[in-house]
Amino acid sequence: MNSLVTKDTNDEEKLVTHQGSCHCESIQFTVMAPSVMHARDGPGKIQFRHVSVKAANFQVYAGFDNLKTYYVAYRDSDDKGAHAFCERCGVHVLFAPSKASPNVCINV
Repeated sequence: MNSLVTKDTNDEEKLVTHQGSCHCESIQFTVMAPSVMHARDGPGKIQFRHVSVKAANFQVYAGFDNLKTYYVAYRDSDDKGAHAFCERCGVHVLFAPSKASPNVCINV
C-alpha cells in the first residue's frame, strides 16, 4: 500500500486519501486515514503487516470481482473474522474482525 508507514490512527488528525492494491493490481482501493500510521503484525498463524482503519473509510474501486473472502471462527466465541484476498495473485488485502467491528485491518 502506498504511503502508509508509521503512526497510530487518531480521530483528531487530518485524514488523507491513500491508494493501495494487491500485487497484481487487479484489486485497487482507497482508504481515508492519517498521512502516516504504524503498521504491525497481524493476528493468527499467517502474519502480515497491517494498519487498522475505520471500515467506512475503506473502498474498493476496481477489481471487486477478484476479491474473495474466507471466514475463520474464533475459538472463544461465535464470531467469525473475514479475510479478503485477490483470487489472481493470492495476496491478502484486508481482515475484518467481525461484522460488528467498526475497523478493518489492511495489508501493507
